[in-house]
Amino acid sequence: MKKTVIIILVIVLVIILGLGIMYAVDMNRMDNNLPVVFSTWGYDYAPPIDDSSIKYLSSGENEVGKSKTPLEELPKDYTREMAIENGDIVISHDGIMKNDQIFRNFKDNFSNSKKDSMRIVTYTIEGDPIITEYNYDGNMLEVREDSTRDNFGLSTEIVEKTYNIAEYNFIDKIENDSDWHMIYLVKKSSSVEAWQSKPLKIEDEIYICSYKEYESSIVCGEELHSFIGTIVEEKDNYIIVEPNDDEYERKSADRIIIPIKDVKRDYIHGEGRKVLIKYTGDIKETYPAQIDNATIEFNGYSDFEILVEKSENIFSSRRGLNAIDPFESDRSLYITGFGKVDVKIGKEIYDFNSALESGKITANGLLAKANKDNEEGLNEKLTYKDGGSNIWRYKDYAILKMNTVDGDNDILIGPKDLSIDTLNKLREVIANGGGKIK
Repeated sequence: MKKTVIIILVIVLVIILGLGIMYAVDMNRMDNNLPVVFSTWGYDYAPPIDDSSIKYLSSGENEVGKSKTPLEELPKDYTREMAIENGDIVISHDGIMKNDQIFRNFKDNFSNSKKDSMRIVTYTIEGDPIITEYNYDGNMLEVREDSTRDNFGLSTEIVEKTYNIAEYNFIDKIENDSDWHMIYLVKKSSSVEAWQSKPLKIEDEIYICSYKEYESSIVCGEELHSFIGTIVEEKDNYIIVEPNDDEYERKSADRIIIPIKDVKRDYIHGEGRKVLIKYTGDIKETYPAQIDNATIEFNGYSDFEILVEKSENIFSSRRGLNAIDPFESDRSLYITGFGKVDVKIGKEIYDFNSALESGKITANGLLAKANKDNEEGLNEKLTYKDGGSNIWRYKDYAILKMNTVDGDNDILIGPKDLSIDTLNKLREVIANGGGKIK
């Protein structure tokens, strides 16, 4: 009896030891962003997609019309994740394009009369996929459109058409000064200028797709995204950021983990601080969501333009910068002499104070840009002998940055002919309850 108990205990201990080893192995693999071997053990974990087996349509070496899964064999519920993994170009209803490099490869190969193929999957606002294949042999373009999965559509079969591409131009049209790109093939016999201004007959153009450019660019074949958010939690090796309400990433999650690469840092980023996050790759759908490859910046967007509007009804304002950024010094930013001041970032225009409060621009970013613009000959810089105060004079406005020996470091944006005296009078007026500056 005693021997049986010992055997049972040994078996139990071996099982516990085995489970412990299995658990440790999987925890270590999850910590290093690797697929688990045994189980996720109840944790929310999004393992990375192994794309080594994906046969991309636009490699330039694929056989025309061939893909990992033929169009006719795709499942009825062809999800966005399936399409991305299958090497398709995926465009959601709000214009975000995934696998965009495949599209660019096809465009380049098409322009150089090299055979290539691509498959574009667009999703309706209800989430239904519409799939279109483009098979180009260097002379003819075969287009196969499958909208049978659109529950609100009428199509019941795949529609096939063939075009002699020697008769067409590849056109990338920006729609009505927006971020939307409309991609068409337009007959060479048609006037491109006329086509840009008014629609042509259906037979004169082939619609390819539409997509939207956000604050992004292409880096080593990957799309670089960015968003502004607030640090809500900070640990030694990561921060958690809450994206601003107007950011696209907010649709994915209200909390996103951003890894910190320099673990041996001797500083803090600071909870409550606005930061600019730039990243490549996808957002992992855990909670909080996760981004693996990202950088953290504190000065907002660097590429912006200040727009001023002169008016008889000028305004003056003062903003305490440490009320916006808890890590700012005790200084103020003044604006005077204009009816309106805006900031243009990309193609979007924001009220200056709104851009400042949201973190899209910062005081330090404003000064860094002024110095950079001076190096490029875009403004005139004057330096006072009071400790190093500076004025940067642009065509329509000027920026004054105080830097006196007694600790004055305020900033003023105003008319081109402003001076330190302008700031002193403005301070006096605001201290006395407002009014126009004399």
